Amino acid sequence: MAMLEARWKVLSDLLVELRSRGAEIPGEIVRDLRLARSLIEASKASPGHPALEGKAEQLLLNVESYLLAEAEIRLGPEEAKRWGSRLEEA
Repeated sequence: MAMLEARWKVLSDLLVELRSRGAEIPGEIVRDLRLARSLIEASKASPGHPALEGKAEQLLLNVESYLLAEAEIRLGPEEAKRWGSRLEEA
């Protein structure tokens, strides 16, 4: 669970960074990130429901792929690579 929370935090930080650079983030990406957070919290409150964690993981992967692609455009390949490394560490 801590891994999902750490990845969520890095993705949230990346979203904020991209918005500060003028990126228009689609509503469904923001929604998926928020829903993933809710599922992580629900999973913590009610352990033993692997479907919640699985769905949160799926949502985070979706958000990650979009945000990293956007980071490559907005921040450049090197900065996008650094964000990718932060996600791997999380």
